[in-house]
Amino acid sequence: MATEFVNASFAQQKLSQTGPFGASKLQEVLVLPEFLAGWATWQYVVTFILGAILYDQAMYLLRKGSIAGPAFKIPLTGPFIQALYPRFEAYLAQWASGPLSCVSVFHKFVVLASDRDLAHKVFKSPTYTEPCIVPIAKDIIGHKGWVFLQGKAHAEYRRGLTPLFTNKAISTYLPAQSRVLSDYYDKFVAASEANKGRPMAFMTLFREINCALSLRTFFGDYISQDAVKKIADDFYLVTEALELVNVPLSMYIPFTKTWLGKRTADAVHVEFAKCAAACKANMATGAEPTCIVDQWVLHMMKSNEYREKIAAGETDAEKPSNLIREFTNEEIGETLFTFLFASQDASSSATTWLFQILAQRPDVMARLREENLAARGGDKTKPFDLEMLESLTYTKAVIKELLRHRPPVIFVPYLATKNFPITPNYTVPKGSMVIPSCYPALHDPDVYPNPNVFDPDRWITGDAESKVKNWLVFGAGAHDCLARRYVPLSMAGMIGKAALELDWEHHATEKSEEIRVFATLFPMIILKMALKTINFITGNPGKLAEVRALLGHLVDVQNQKIELDEIQGSIEEIAKDKCKRASEIVNGVTLTEDTALEFKALNGLPGPYIKWFLGALGHEGLNSLLAAYEDKTAEAVTTFALSTGPGAEPLLFQGRTKGRIVPARGSSTFSASTWDPVFEYEGQTYAEMGPDAKNRISHRSKALDKLKQWLAEQSS
Repeated sequence: MATEFVNASFAQQKLSQTGPFGASKLQEVLVLPEFLAGWATWQYVVTFILGAILYDQAMYLLRKGSIAGPAFKIPLTGPFIQALYPRFEAYLAQWASGPLSCVSVFHKFVVLASDRDLAHKVFKSPTYTEPCIVPIAKDIIGHKGWVFLQGKAHAEYRRGLTPLFTNKAISTYLPAQSRVLSDYYDKFVAASEANKGRPMAFMTLFREINCALSLRTFFGDYISQDAVKKIADDFYLVTEALELVNVPLSMYIPFTKTWLGKRTADAVHVEFAKCAAACKANMATGAEPTCIVDQWVLHMMKSNEYREKIAAGETDAEKPSNLIREFTNEEIGETLFTFLFASQDASSSATTWLFQILAQRPDVMARLREENLAARGGDKTKPFDLEMLESLTYTKAVIKELLRHRPPVIFVPYLATKNFPITPNYTVPKGSMVIPSCYPALHDPDVYPNPNVFDPDRWITGDAESKVKNWLVFGAGAHDCLARRYVPLSMAGMIGKAALELDWEHHATEKSEEIRVFATLFPMIILKMALKTINFITGNPGKLAEVRALLGHLVDVQNQKIELDEIQGSIEEIAKDKCKRASEIVNGVTLTEDTALEFKALNGLPGPYIKWFLGALGHEGLNSLLAAYEDKTAEAVTTFALSTGPGAEPLLFQGRTKGRIVPARGSSTFSASTWDPVFEYEGQTYAEMGPDAKNRISHRSKALDKLKQWLAEQSS
């Protein structure tokens, strides 16, 4: 850059020949590059970073204004880690900080409305806001998804969908739901018997039964049971992909959360479109509607018949009550995908809490059973119908109280499409996320006395039913939930049938009442049980021998070799994901291991990707990575993940050992692809140590010591 200005005197002379043009300003411009030319590269970098930090901080303070929120933003990233691993207690603190509060993660500014009236204002301001869920939602769910539409386009969809949730329509869905419940309750009992009556996690089965209920209600028999099982198993990948912040372009990087979520969503779209095509063919034969897609297609057929009559000149043709356009198979599939997305996690959450709370409250269970048996005339095998469900006063109160006490939806993210004057004193900046919160209104002690107590009678003898403005379970405004009537009826059918046909117990732990946030609210599931057998997922005989040596006196360590694709992410994310999927396959107690090697000079790389680095570079290549750095220190990390069964949240046991990277020495008892020969601890590489010496200090043994202690506590 400086070479362009070496002949500055000539430039000045030429300028003076052509006339005055602010020569002093030109001199200033010419002096600046000379000043910058003396800078080292690090000075440019530091100046740029400091400038970016100051700009980011200034923009945060400008957007924050007078509302509650951190006084200063964590430089550039904001609370990124908290966004990846949300804690319910943090949400409670945020809501308590003020009616409006804010946070900023990377470039995204987020405003939370915890006040009931402000939440209503966001829900009911389509001029200023549109639903967004999270920034990447349109890429995963579909840019043309009706939930993202506004104005006439949204109204067109809603007009066609609203009649699908009338009493008449709902009554046609109930027989299929009853059959699904019977099938899955048999599976519940079989799973418990296979586990010999010992405590087990039912989260996976709760997710599957809700997925099956939804899909049979949507598509009846147009969708196969194999497809139902596949979607139930994989759909959590869609939920995992919808994080507040994602790594840029991660949707195109294989095995990242967003890549897996997008592939899953696309596959479900294709399956749903096939079902829509099969439905149209069937309904064209004059079949009676038995599911949602049947009802929707029937309305299309009647609308088309009316238009044909008008086109033929019939002036007295009766106009259908729901005159709608023809929707393509792809549009039908995409719309019902949004139904599944809206229902799957919410209904799984509600089911989990409902079964847990009823097991803890035998008084509520007794009244529930009594009412449902009476409604069936003493015949507990009698299937439910709409009239029966509507007559169940106490059951409906239990459902409403459950939805209030543990609301499946705690907030609904919107995007400010323009500057939004939400109060006289504060305007939400255009492009910000603005999130109306439902939980605070449902736990307002002035409206619901003792809000943290589960009390169904507040809906019968109390005045809770009249507090409609606080009832934000299904949102409000133009985008409120279409299924606000369908959901309680469906849940009443589920729990009434379960109360009469099943007995279950809840084995409480110290974590039972703690709340985990995974798109919605779930109880922490940690089973305290004496484990006798663990399935260690590995194809490495050396690792298996080491684990058996350290744990063999506590449990029987069995071995299964399962090939699992790994997602990309942190060590902890990879470990949990692998263990969850392995537990589904094994259908039992599962232990997985993930190893990482973190170079301090490279800010933690290669990390969990060490095996790919080693495979590509070898021992010499690993040393070459650090050739330009004085700091050769590294940290060996092992993370064991233990799942007590399908659906259980994996527990992590992590060990770390600090050392340094050196040229390869010694031999390894594992395989030629290990990095043991280049990792040195206090003068010896791992490969030079004997098994006993290594077990005393290795990262793996430290992690296993933590696991061993936990196992001992469970058996005590």
